Amino acid sequence: MAIIGGKPVRIFIIGPMNESPDASGLPYEVHTENIKKAAEIVIAELDASYPGKIPFCEVIAPPDSPGDIVRAVFPHIFHCDMAIADISSGSPNVYYELAILHGLGVPVILLTEGRRQDFYMVQNNVINLASFEIDAIAAGLRGRSGNGHLGQLLRATPQQTKMRSNPISEFLNKIPLVHYSAVSGIATGQYHNFLRWVLERGFFKENPQFKKLILVRPSRVKSIVDDIVKLEEVFGKVVEERDGSPKIKDGRVVKELPTFTHYDRRHPRDRIFIRRIEDHLIDYPTPISSVSISQQYLEAASYYQENSVELEGASFDAESEAYEQNLIETYISLLRRHIETSADCDPRRFEVLTVDEIIKRFAPDKG
Repeated sequence: MAIIGGKPVRIFIIGPMNESPDASGLPYEVHTENIKKAAEIVIAELDASYPGKIPFCEVIAPPDSPGDIVRAVFPHIFHCDMAIADISSGSPNVYYELAILHGLGVPVILLTEGRRQDFYMVQNNVINLASFEIDAIAAGLRGRSGNGHLGQLLRATPQQTKMRSNPISEFLNKIPLVHYSAVSGIATGQYHNFLRWVLERGFFKENPQFKKLILVRPSRVKSIVDDIVKLEEVFGKVVEERDGSPKIKDGRVVKELPTFTHYDRRHPRDRIFIRRIEDHLIDYPTPISSVSISQQYLEAASYYQENSVELEGASFDAESEAYEQNLIETYISLLRRHIETSADCDPRRFEVLTVDEIIKRFAPDKG
């Protein structure tokens, strides 16, 4: 199979986990393992029929004894790329898990037995199986043409399947609500504690020597410290010890950007300290780095370490980069929204640049 995107497509199976028999006498708990085996058979067939077009797939069945469902099942739901759901028993737990998948925008193939009438709001691709034996499931996944729902999803691009995309996640910049809430809180705090005091129209009238406030756009959630060091190396002033010698830390001469102090009695601390480069003020969005120690971020890292198939060096760090960019972009867009909807702030005085863009603008010879 082709490795598309540098990581496997994770297909998670959900279904009832009980010993009671279905209409044909097969225990429901056997369904998920049979679905897994059938999916792997059909994926191998698709790979043979469409060489280089089918991504490497990791089909994951839930634990035999999930115990704590939140810890045993939810991580797979949050990190799968698509799911196959057995809705034949009408299990409330299955429908609850389907609701989570819908909230995440994950495409789902629904399997049932016979002509059971079910309603599900994401899509109508319910496959009615003759039974939940492996051959019957494989036949349902193949479809009449051999390119059923599973083949269509695997051959489609993420844009065509709208993977991890529904009206809710689109509105929230394609990140889970819990992370959106965390980033929103961080951005709101930075706006009220710092940005709005600088971007008020009166600030630049009082300090006409400055043109704009530049926010440094971090390259990764945890990169802001390295970004700061890079800026300080180019634009910073050497920090001296009491005896006048350069201050040394971690084997390097410590430099700091010049600061400007703005006094404002309305501010809780009566003043604001702002870094500057020439006639521009600089702000480091250090609060965004706190996302890297959040419970959700750490649990995501743990999931990838425990469940990922290692392919060409794929890791949580590599796979999380695109997601981190969404977090950063959401953070910046929320700051912009605060600024642009404020009657007192001047959005024309606000600019977002990467470290490299700042160096290229103010010190092109060092870029």
